[in-house]
Amino acid sequence: MVNDLRVDDDALSFPSLPTEILCAIIRLVDPIGLISLSQSSRAFRTLIQPSQDDFVQRLLALELDPALGGIVRFRSRDNNLTPPWSDAEAWKAIRFACVSCMKLLPHTRFSNQNLLQLRRRKPPPGSREANRITDWEPSAGGDAKARGLRLQERIRREKEDRAAVRFELEWSSEAEVVDDPDARAETVLAGVHRTRRRCNECRFRKGEFARPTRANAGTAAVPVLTSLRLQFTCAFDRYFPGLLPRMPLEMRPLLFTVHKANVRVELFTLYHARCPGCAVWQELGAFRIGLPYAHATPLLMLEERRKQLQGEDGIASLLCNRCLLARHGRARLAEELAAFAVTFLDAESERTQHQLRFGWRLLEDTLRPGRRKKKHLFSPMFREIIAGLPWVKAINMGDKQKTLDFDRCDPDDLRRRIVRLRVLVETEMTEERRKEFLSNPWFRSWLEEYEKNETWDAMLKEMRSISPDTLVNFVLEKDPYRVI
Repeated sequence: MVNDLRVDDDALSFPSLPTEILCAIIRLVDPIGLISLSQSSRAFRTLIQPSQDDFVQRLLALELDPALGGIVRFRSRDNNLTPPWSDAEAWKAIRFACVSCMKLLPHTRFSNQNLLQLRRRKPPPGSREANRITDWEPSAGGDAKARGLRLQERIRREKEDRAAVRFELEWSSEAEVVDDPDARAETVLAGVHRTRRRCNECRFRKGEFARPTRANAGTAAVPVLTSLRLQFTCAFDRYFPGLLPRMPLEMRPLLFTVHKANVRVELFTLYHARCPGCAVWQELGAFRIGLPYAHATPLLMLEERRKQLQGEDGIASLLCNRCLLARHGRARLAEELAAFAVTFLDAESERTQHQLRFGWRLLEDTLRPGRRKKKHLFSPMFREIIAGLPWVKAINMGDKQKTLDFDRCDPDDLRRRIVRLRVLVETEMTEERRKEFLSNPWFRSWLEEYEKNETWDAMLKEMRSISPDTLVNFVLEKDPYRVI
């Protein structure tokens, strides 16, 4: 029984209190205080004898400390995340507990599910998990059955509360699902399964990636996991982050996007893979694998690699940049990095060239003789703007007729024509006709940002001549793919 416990009164802060009262007080401390108290003296260590579960609860309480980044707020109905993924500085300070290796690790060591799923998320202030007191019960000489019954009763009450919240959410109409049910779910459900949270490396060691799943596009030996979605100016910037010359975002030309206007950056999903050579988790770009469009998935990337290897297993031969350097030498790494970089530079240059040609083709099509035209478009000055331009038959799917032959054009002459077109639009058109003329948002972007597209295209051509040795130095010195 508890009475059998003998505590050295001289070592206690409450020498006159019976052991039963000390135990009652200890049950009211938080998990951090419990471990601290057990380490304060030999007598308390003998009395408390913290279990592994007590140390887990302490670790989960520590991850809520503001000094370790505090909590992360996530609203699943509209994917609102605070702080957003783009706030790299804020995320650097945030740590999450892995209950397997018992460490506080950065977010890049975990899958998104382990970070943002309601029951594995960091609980907000005022919630049950954030205010949890210790689950400790005396064990040495105590009544094990009574201790078990108390813990079972606590678990039963919490399960009933969670079931009530789930019922409320399931039976609420869409009109009723506002902040109150969400807040109640956060208060009762957030963080209750944090004891199941494990980092990717611990999950790998436990064999959780033995079979490919929706979350793992790789294999048991080389898992490939979905990570963050971040903004980049282009695919080259996504796979060689920080290598492009810096320029203000407003100097980057607008993209011709279908579903959203005024876009200068794209969202790319990052993927983490475990190198079979050095056993280090790295972004997939470290293996020189990728495709030059934002919606590319690891399955498509790996299939492209398999084609390049003429049917060989594309995953078994994966090596990160450093392992490739160690095994095959600097020349081989430089060759593969150069080919990898050119793929994205060429793709981005092709897109920029399309945006430059787009407006010229549209103007030529609008002013082509033999078609019914708006009266104001027959202005001789409008015809003069496209007079004498060289055309070629279009070969890409987007241009079904013909396109401007940039190789035979004088860039200075094209800029002068653009300036004249802007003057005509601003001075010769009424507001109604100007609005009609610029009704196509892509054409309006082409006219307003023509020089930005030219500057961007020139920068891409300059990057095309970057030396392979520079690429090797960049990936080895900056190590942009390593999962921190």
